[in-house]
Amino acid sequence: MKTYTTKDGAQFQADSHSEFLRLMRKDSWDPRDSDLAFREATARAASLQTGQTVSADSDEILVEGLLAAGLIWISEEEEGASND
Repeated sequence: MKTYTTKDGAQFQADSHSEFLRLMRKDSWDPRDSDLAFREATARAASLQTGQTVSADSDEILVEGLLAAGLIWISEEEEGASND
């Protein structure tokens, strides 16, 4: 399990980039009509915010672009770590 943290401090627990984007869309004030529309809107907003080109070609490419732009970071749960 990975923790995806956005620049504004929101955190999402997910096993994949796709799951992270689904959770982020669900939490969004503007979730759009489809995963693709949300991905495109997110890439557009990220590009406007940073001046860097962020592509929405796939979940993986979008998340890699968000990482490169410094808008999110990912930490992995250490093996054997407990949640209690």
